[in-house]
Amino acid sequence: MAVPGDQPEDFALAEALRQFRGSVTWIPWNEPGLSDMWLFTGRVSERLLVTSASLSVEETQQRIDERWEKRPVRQIEPPVEEPPFEVVAPSEIDLGHPFTVVLKDAWEQPRSLPVTVEPDGSLQAALSLAAEVPRGLDPDRHRWQVTLTAANHPLPPLAALGSSAVIATDQNPWETFVRAADGGVTYWSHRFDFVPSGESLAGSLASPKLAWPGIRRILQVAASADGIEILPSPAGKRAAITEGLLGSRAALEALAVGPGWPLLRRFLPDAAPNGCPEGSWWKLKSAVVLSWEAVAAYDDPGWELAVRREQIDQWTSQGVLRRGLILGCGHCPILEFFLLPRSARTTAAGAVEGTTN
Repeated sequence: MAVPGDQPEDFALAEALRQFRGSVTWIPWNEPGLSDMWLFTGRVSERLLVTSASLSVEETQQRIDERWEKRPVRQIEPPVEEPPFEVVAPSEIDLGHPFTVVLKDAWEQPRSLPVTVEPDGSLQAALSLAAEVPRGLDPDRHRWQVTLTAANHPLPPLAALGSSAVIATDQNPWETFVRAADGGVTYWSHRFDFVPSGESLAGSLASPKLAWPGIRRILQVAASADGIEILPSPAGKRAAITEGLLGSRAALEALAVGPGWPLLRRFLPDAAPNGCPEGSWWKLKSAVVLSWEAVAAYDDPGWELAVRREQIDQWTSQGVLRRGLILGCGHCPILEFFLLPRSARTTAAGAVEGTTN
């Protein structure tokens, strides 16, 4: 089908008809173009239906006749070619045999798919999806789309999020058509790459490995599409450093909502003792230092001391905190923090300081 006309209703009509008839082209221009090569190829077994929402049947007939006379590709024989099209009014189009059928809420179901969490917070499927056929469909006659959404990881429907952004790194990009849609990742049911004749159902259906990019990846892809480079702010740089120490973006997000975040803020240069026992909190030139007494005095009944000590040990091994001794000078009141060697950090009792401010 073809829908000539340069009005919004012509575009809307073409989009609506595409859901029912499949191959529909909107033609908003009067001059012959490359679309004529598709319209008048001579290889189409059925006649081309031409309709318009803004033009009358007579005006539509005149437009398509003009394009036929100016077509760039012509056959040598026969000398007189019969126009392979028919102009009809929109109300005369048969919609009784739709090309697309929407199965509303007919196949929505939860899936358990192993994924890996990348350092930037992106999710990548660890295994290829299993090829399945929705009930009531025939894979030899029907085509459909599958959309997978990840809980707490929605994707914006940005045109810049192409297939390379929503497939796993080791996935064949030509297996099927993949895009970001409806808050998740949508892929076409059948394979687009080479499928041998007589292939089994599992070999003809697509089973890609998908990816749900994190917010940083989404921003980078969206900005690069317009030639813009994203640079981190000073706070973003500190977050990136902490993310590297913790091992992942997810671990940083978990820290931000966990009980340890207020405790770590006590290591900031502008922090106050906030009820720390006397002699358990020191503000030095290099950093703020807390003893275990100050850590234990942190008021959080739900954070048991044994769990708190394990967390301190983990932060020390990750480099978030450093363990050492706070020692004073024998001739002046100056105090200084002395970092313990790594081999002695698990046995010596001392104080801890923050590695960054």
